[in-house]
Amino acid sequence: NPSIPPTSCSGDLGLATAGYFMHGNATHLGQLISSNSRGQDTKCDFRLSTGFLNTEVKGQLAAANGDLIYYTGVDVLDLNNLFIGGTEGTIKGRWTITGGTGRFAGATGYFDISGPVYFTSAPYFSITGEGVITY
Repeated sequence: NPSIPPTSCSGDLGLATAGYFMHGNATHLGQLISSNSRGQDTKCDFRLSTGFLNTEVKGQLAAANGDLIYYTGVDVLDLNNLFIGGTEGTIKGRWTITGGTGRFAGATGYFDISGPVYFTSAPYFSITGEGVITY
């Protein structure tokens, strides 16, 4: 998301992470409204010794009808393959549901995310999530 300034990471190499939009389908949301399903790393740290980028995230998912789910979470991106010429890494994390709007007002729960990270000229990740929501 170019409208959100990048978050500077602590640690090695002076990395920064950008905001992101999400699209796809979710069981309780239907087709996501991608222009309003977004996230941003609020904190990040990269260490060459492990090759891991640890992040804290905050964002929202927009259901097909416009209702929102708010989330915060933590991710670990394994970037080791990037340093040996690979084209993919991995992302894993847990995102915690912190409320929402409409039918998701007061929602709680979590979802565990995982998937590949693609090291292209415009890097991106593709995740699946599974968890529990109460609303």
